Amino acid sequence: MVKKALLTGLALLLTSGCVSKDYVKEQVDLVRQESETKILQLENDLVQYKQKFASCFDSKYDYDKRCVDYTNLDLESITDAVHEIMIGEPVVNKEGVLTEFNAYFAGTGIYLDNGYVLTAKHVVRARFLDVSSFKLSGPKKSGSHLGGDFMVKKKDPKKLDKKKEGLKKSNELVMIIGDKENIAYLEVVKESKNYDLALLKIKGKHNLKSYGFKLGKANELQKGHFLYFVGNSLGFGVNLGESSFAKSKNMFDNTVFDLDRKLAHGDSGGAVIGFRDGQPELLGIIKLTSQSNGGITRIEYALEEFKEYLEK
Repeated sequence: MVKKALLTGLALLLTSGCVSKDYVKEQVDLVRQESETKILQLENDLVQYKQKFASCFDSKYDYDKRCVDYTNLDLESITDAVHEIMIGEPVVNKEGVLTEFNAYFAGTGIYLDNGYVLTAKHVVRARFLDVSSFKLSGPKKSGSHLGGDFMVKKKDPKKLDKKKEGLKKSNELVMIIGDKENIAYLEVVKESKNYDLALLKIKGKHNLKSYGFKLGKANELQKGHFLYFVGNSLGFGVNLGESSFAKSKNMFDNTVFDLDRKLAHGDSGGAVIGFRDGQPELLGIIKLTSQSNGGITRIEYALEEFKEYLEK
């Protein structure tokens, strides 16, 4: 608009005889050159943009989070499919109503479909720990189960007497559902013999909805690929964080990979999600936490171990 006004003004000056034709021609050529230069710059910028984001449409996993169309992706739905898992002792009154749940161990579980929950095996095996030396600590949380109210009391895992560990009476394995902390009792369907994986199933009826995770191919990941991880960090509830693929664990164990950041206790059994052309895929289950930058079991091995259940 400014250039158009400038040219119009020059034309008026020319007709009025205030300026020479050569001066007007010089100014017009200058404006044309500037326009051509800017057009060329815009064309170069467009080429660079297409090159930079070409990976968003190459049928491979994405490096840049800007490849994700967040207008069509509901992150809350993803986190709603990942739940806090607790192991401990239920306390019931004379009428058989749950009044308290003394929790000794916390982890994370991924709700898939048809009542199945995927988690880490060491989370499930924690139900056999001798927790007689635990002392109640931490805040109490109210919740409900089958219409009754109860309190969740967390016990500090640091209080565990290592000398008293062993296979003892099995504690209850439950999943905390939603902000109200309703609980669902879980049963073990299968524990992997080779990997830190376990498949659970919710006992009885429930109204949980699966996100419908597409199971990906973690062996296609390369350094720098953008990832989300979802876990029950430090037992404070399920949260989502950003990370990226760092490397395979080591040349002798291709079943796991690392993230570029450390995770926390309680994240074990949580989900690692990547994006292929902006679409989310479940790529791994968190194995190790604060001891390393993840130690993520590749989803291919969960499919291998639990194929008969997951492909129904």
